[in-house]
Amino acid sequence: MSMEDFDSSILLDFIIECNEHLEHVETDLLTLEKNPDDLDILNTIFRAVHSIKGGASFLGLKKISQLTHKMENVLDALRKEKLAVTSEIIDTILEGIDVLIQLIEELEVNAKEAFGEGDKQANIDFDEMSEIDIETIMEKVEAIKSTPATHSTSSSEPVAQPSSPVSAIQKTEEQEQVGTKNGEGALSAALTVFLTESNEILDSLEQNLMSLEENKSDKELINELFRSMHNLKGNARYLGMAHTEKISHHMENVLDGFRESKLEVSSEIIDLLFTGFDTLKALIQAITDTGIDTSVGVEQVVDQLKQIAGKKNEPAPVIKEEPQAKAEVVHNDESVSIFITAVSQHLKNLINVQNRLENNQLDANQDLEILLRAALGMKSSANYMQFNAVRELSENIENIVRVLVANPAAITPAFPLLLKRCVETYESIFDSIKTQCKEVDVDPLLIADLMIETNSVTSRAVAKETVTKKVAVDEGRQIPPQADQDIHVQANENKTEDTNNDQKDASSGEQKSSGAAKKGFSVEKTIRVDQSKLDSLMNLIGELIISRNSFNSISRKVETEYNVPEIAKEIKAATHMIGRISDELQNTIMGVRMLPVGTVFNKYTRMVRDLAKAKEKEIILHIEGEDTELDKTVIEQIGDPLVHLIRNSADHGIECTEERLKNGKSPAGNLYLRAYHEGNSVVIEVEDDGAGISAEKMKKKAFEKGLISEKEFNTMTEQAAVELIFLPGFSTAEKVSNISGRGVGMDVVRNNITKLNGRVTVQTQIGKGTKFSMILPLTLAIVDTIMARVGRNVFAIPLYAVAETVKVDRNGIKTIKNNRAFNLRGNVIGIASIAELFHIDAEKRNGSDIDDSVSIVIINSGSYQVGFIVDELLDKQEVVIKPLIDFLASITGISGATILGDGSIILIIDPTELVELTTKSGERVQELIET
Repeated sequence: MSMEDFDSSILLDFIIECNEHLEHVETDLLTLEKNPDDLDILNTIFRAVHSIKGGASFLGLKKISQLTHKMENVLDALRKEKLAVTSEIIDTILEGIDVLIQLIEELEVNAKEAFGEGDKQANIDFDEMSEIDIETIMEKVEAIKSTPATHSTSSSEPVAQPSSPVSAIQKTEEQEQVGTKNGEGALSAALTVFLTESNEILDSLEQNLMSLEENKSDKELINELFRSMHNLKGNARYLGMAHTEKISHHMENVLDGFRESKLEVSSEIIDLLFTGFDTLKALIQAITDTGIDTSVGVEQVVDQLKQIAGKKNEPAPVIKEEPQAKAEVVHNDESVSIFITAVSQHLKNLINVQNRLENNQLDANQDLEILLRAALGMKSSANYMQFNAVRELSENIENIVRVLVANPAAITPAFPLLLKRCVETYESIFDSIKTQCKEVDVDPLLIADLMIETNSVTSRAVAKETVTKKVAVDEGRQIPPQADQDIHVQANENKTEDTNNDQKDASSGEQKSSGAAKKGFSVEKTIRVDQSKLDSLMNLIGELIISRNSFNSISRKVETEYNVPEIAKEIKAATHMIGRISDELQNTIMGVRMLPVGTVFNKYTRMVRDLAKAKEKEIILHIEGEDTELDKTVIEQIGDPLVHLIRNSADHGIECTEERLKNGKSPAGNLYLRAYHEGNSVVIEVEDDGAGISAEKMKKKAFEKGLISEKEFNTMTEQAAVELIFLPGFSTAEKVSNISGRGVGMDVVRNNITKLNGRVTVQTQIGKGTKFSMILPLTLAIVDTIMARVGRNVFAIPLYAVAETVKVDRNGIKTIKNNRAFNLRGNVIGIASIAELFHIDAEKRNGSDIDDSVSIVIINSGSYQVGFIVDELLDKQEVVIKPLIDFLASITGISGATILGDGSIILIIDPTELVELTTKSGERVQELIET
């Protein structure tokens, strides 16, 4: 793509798709490490890297394109079993993914700077702007690939070998320029696709030639070699690379002689084909390095190939090794006529759908089913007739349509034009078959574009932001079970059928598929929405809730102050209706903002693996409840706390293998990362089966560091001692590692979770393990509260922190060591007065002290509970949290404010900080109340 017309929307789509691919690649690589024979996972990783490479090549992003190309080569070698999956290879690929993520992040930042506010296009070279070095990782990835296997020559009549193609190319002056871009020799997108496919073909060619030397009568192997060479020749011809096309053409002729049994497969000829292979490899390498198609070494090899191919006209020698594996299909007039009859109706249906698509009249469910049946039908017929061009084209269309059948929303703007090109290509091929009984070549760029389109619609389909249903495109191209019930494809398309019957079947099939699609698939069309728009919607919902509450207030006033119960009743009914609608709106918007915690959890698989290797431990990570959903804002902020907890468990919690075996445990430690719903909260747990936390050791360390007094040391409970781990600067580690042990981290965990209106607890058992639990609200925007009056002021206390509310006889409150407490079902609960903490004057408290009983709100604080005295408990109410302005935001004990239905502003209490206020002054809160 020319840098003069670099379109911001295309670049944005590319960045989004890259992030979607990379989100799963790390997890898939770690899964592959555990299951090295899982070809499906390997193919998934390969497709992701291939898609990124294709997009980067199109946009001219050389760094990303070059790195992904190197990684793709390694992955392809793994797919073809030329390399074995090892931890070292996985490590290197993961390093490459890390660099790739940095490149994408850098690209996003640079794009924002380059395009400016509202700009759609810019003249910019993002590779020049990039400061990330990729040479080191490129060399590491390149070093993975083993040296290609060499072949031995065992010919009794050696064929004359040309001089080394590589060295000859380096010395030649006889060169031709191909495929340059912007006059600087940069490879065009088409040439990049060609080079990628050529390297893949050559890898396959070398392996298959060696296999043919051992199995000279293997017809399938010969056909595969012929197809590979035919594709390479066609690609070279399209780009005008005459020398590459020439040698490919003559190698193809020799392989055609093998196919038609006019040449005997011998070691001498295979050696010559290897010579041709070496020359081709050198040509492709020269094009990659310089963009030049050279003729050096070509003529000598071509002359030898011509000499061998010329023997096809002589009587075919008898091949003694084994009988022919499979008879060649003869394309006689009758079989061709049957084929044309079978595919004609499919082509007609394809054209009809293409016309409807161009005119924006597409019926997604019905027409996509018709497309799939057409592709499957033509592929089936082409397979029987061995028309490879038709088969390949149909197969690529099938791959795209399979995804679109289940996800019509994944259709891209490029699809209509691609379908039109496919129709034109089919018409050209079928005309050639009718007149000459043979196919014409398919434009290799059309196949490349179809493959890119498959990757594009697949990534759109699996992305959480764009679809609600994931679709797996099966490598074996089997019809999915649901679709199999709805799509009716004839098993033997090559049988003679009446054309009219075909048309009737197609027509009825369309009607059936329309209904079948409705039964077989439940598809929701979705679009991307900017997060700021969702935030704005959430704010509007908050305002609606405030307005709803005001109707409740008006209803009460009409009934009590104006004594008009009939009108009050109507207002209540209307309020109830508004409440129901606002609740549905709120739930819908919150549902859109919700994300599964798995989006965070999956990132830690790699981290645990790296930590285990660094500490020379065996650690198995178990992820549970990854589908549990949380507000996106909460999800984004729990990352750091989880990192600290996981690192702490891996470094200090889980013992080394020798110690575990000594204690009768399994050699591998278990680390559990789980999430689940509990009431209106979500609980996230990090649990290990390690050594546990010693309360005595904790107390001793804290005392030595002066964090607790001697009195506290002697009276502290075991649970309180364990919770010392959350103190700033506290650590029991004997030595500082590069992972943890500096005493920073665990206090950050508690502080960050507190900011999210959550809390964190710890449970431990010596020799058994430790469990950290984070209790988080589902959303930060709206919270259920209980209203409590203190004097003339009303406060909102979040219900997620309230254990219970009780009324206690004033005489039941005792003073123990200058601290007030009362007995609740056998448990001693310490209490404090909110009025005293917030310095609310006695005269402003409306004589509340004279009551015989006291209202107490009991709040959970870690592993213990604290009671807070209020003057009166009012009602429960759902409120919208509004942040305090800057100079008030730092006030301890208050997390925000809300507006009630009567217009009054109520302060929302921060439960965790309220507990801290039992030992701190609340004078600033009183200033806020008076304000």
